[in-house]
Amino acid sequence: MMRKEWFDFVRKTRKKLQRKSKGKTVTHQQAMAEASKLWPKEKEKVQRRIKREKKKEEKLHTEERAIE
Repeated sequence: MMRKEWFDFVRKTRKKLQRKSKGKTVTHQQAMAEASKLWPKEKEKVQRRIKREKKKEEKLHTEERAIE
């Protein structure tokens, strides 16, 4: 799960870098180097989002059971 999130983050970082360096292409490796500096903060955000979604899903299931 986190591997997919990591590569999504690298993709976003590459897009941002590409916009900053007009005309020059930014390689995947360069994007990974830059993304690795920002990843710890982003990883926390991703983990909170996953936890929030899981909690919401559990709440829906418990409400369904209460209705039945």
